[in-house]
Amino acid sequence: ILISPGNHAFKVGSKDWTSEWVIDPNASVRVATDTDYRMDTSAGPEDYLFVKTTAPYKFSVDVSDPKAPKLRVTRLQNPAVAAIDPHKGHQQQLSVAYPTFDGKQETVRFSVQDAGAPLRAYAQSTTMQLRDPGPQYAVYSESAGLPVARTGNLSFDALFALAGAEMKQDSVSEIKDGNYNGGAAIPCECFETGEKWHYVWTRDLSYAADLGLAMLDPARTRNSLDFKLSSFRKGVVKAPQLAGSADGLQIIQDTGSGGSWPVSTDRITWAFGAEEALKSLPAAERKPFAARALKALSNTIDNDRIAAFDKAAGLYTGEQSFLDWRDQSYAAWIVNDLSSMASSKSLSTNVGHYKALTLAASLAAEHGDNARAAKYNGWARDLKKAINKRLWLPGAGMYSSLTAGHFDGAPMHKFDWLGQALAIVTGIADEAKARSILARYPHGPMGAPVIYPQQQGMPVYHNRAMWPFVTAYGLKAAAMAGNASVADAAYDTLMRGASVNLSNMENLEWLSGQPLLLDETNPSLIGPVINSRRQLWSVGAYLGMVVENVFGVSLEAGGIRVRPFITAKLRRDAFGKTDAISLQRLRLHGKQVDVRVELPPVSQAGGYYEIATVVVHGVPVSQQVRWDQLKAANTISV
Repeated sequence: ILISPGNHAFKVGSKDWTSEWVIDPNASVRVATDTDYRMDTSAGPEDYLFVKTTAPYKFSVDVSDPKAPKLRVTRLQNPAVAAIDPHKGHQQQLSVAYPTFDGKQETVRFSVQDAGAPLRAYAQSTTMQLRDPGPQYAVYSESAGLPVARTGNLSFDALFALAGAEMKQDSVSEIKDGNYNGGAAIPCECFETGEKWHYVWTRDLSYAADLGLAMLDPARTRNSLDFKLSSFRKGVVKAPQLAGSADGLQIIQDTGSGGSWPVSTDRITWAFGAEEALKSLPAAERKPFAARALKALSNTIDNDRIAAFDKAAGLYTGEQSFLDWRDQSYAAWIVNDLSSMASSKSLSTNVGHYKALTLAASLAAEHGDNARAAKYNGWARDLKKAINKRLWLPGAGMYSSLTAGHFDGAPMHKFDWLGQALAIVTGIADEAKARSILARYPHGPMGAPVIYPQQQGMPVYHNRAMWPFVTAYGLKAAAMAGNASVADAAYDTLMRGASVNLSNMENLEWLSGQPLLLDETNPSLIGPVINSRRQLWSVGAYLGMVVENVFGVSLEAGGIRVRPFITAKLRRDAFGKTDAISLQRLRLHGKQVDVRVELPPVSQAGGYYEIATVVVHGVPVSQQVRWDQLKAANTISV
């Protein structure tokens, strides 16, 4: 068996697990290679094999004495393979060195076959040991339907192409998960969640769409969002105490604690993705989706109001959004006390409810339902006030991530980066609070962890980890509030992670930036415990970083906004050898948009560059460009 690094649990048993053999029926044993272990022919806990580097292992069981079988694990030599140089014959090559947490260095090489080709083919190789077995290189190409970057920096252009290629890999015609449809495939022109996650999950999809996917593939985004809506099953009649339409169309709450909803109530994050899809879809496709979105949002909001709203606090109850492995971010005692979790209030989930309310209000007004629009706008206004009143901690200068449960309700001194960033990008945090959050949220040498403080005695996953999509929301918040230091840290985190790993990974250990940090002394703390390549929201994060932050393109009602956020450090480190960078062949509402950003001289100072002018077809315009100002093909100069 080819085994990657880690502390791997295993058992010996029959195919149907009616028989199990373990070394000690009372305790787990960590096995050493080339050692015989007598096995007990009864069930017991898993045994472990600690592996430092990827290699094939042979597991042998000697059953010459059926009553006392012996296990022996042997590490085999890696089979000889022909050396492959993915860069051979390529026109341009670039090596980038990355210092490591332990004082060493990893090197990543990039190359392109033909730098002058309209669509380039790239190769990328890394010296860092990858999380999962496979070649230490990747080859990928730009696609005709996606934009390309031309910045004079081979690594920057290549990594943007890598994210586009991984978006295409995540674009599937069927999805599957063992918990649904008996494990059989379900037809869906959708986005799957990653290399190891072959289903559509509400929050993963919605955050990914909001960060970048909806703009680049609105139809597939719409399909995926629609898959996460469900009416009542056939034959089910709506109970009298339920709100909403007779068919019960609502947003699906998938993964979460305690059997999910209403212990977990962050299904409303769907609104983040839906809002961006509605901005991106052509008018004929937008109209039916807008009507369906309004119906689903209204039913969801009104039933959440019944099941998960605390009138006294003015906040919604439920688990933190995305942080759905409660051992990782909640107190140890709450793990088996789900009622305390269910009655607590979390920042990120309440911000999600705010987004759902504001979108539903906008759609209701669009459909001429002024009474419903007024109701949801009122609820949103009151929720914003409650979040700021009950979750803001003046002494910390940040929002509390969650409150104590039941009748306590005290905001805890626990903080999460997603919740803070979402509060800024949704406008819940005013300008002063935004500046305070960005100045105070802790960062490590590799970037911002998703929670602070970390949980002792817990392996790496949400705990002690950076997640690229959360980093991307931090970047959006930093760009909105003008914090160059936080933006620089986010740019570095996202680019380094995709570079050394040859992929946009699910998560990374926060102090080392490693996709798997081994700890032989404390193997129970090793992690991230699972980590997938081409994780959808990480892919969306990288694409959005380039399109929305570096080149500044975002969609608004009636047009686009162009507001690049280029820091002095980014200009110096990434674009130091050129005077202009360009994003080409971006397709928006049937129009082609090229963005050319002309850069000031390189500076050793800090901060970011303000925008002097935006020009379309030779005519100066504001940062907001209306659709009627654009032709079939356009160049916007900044």
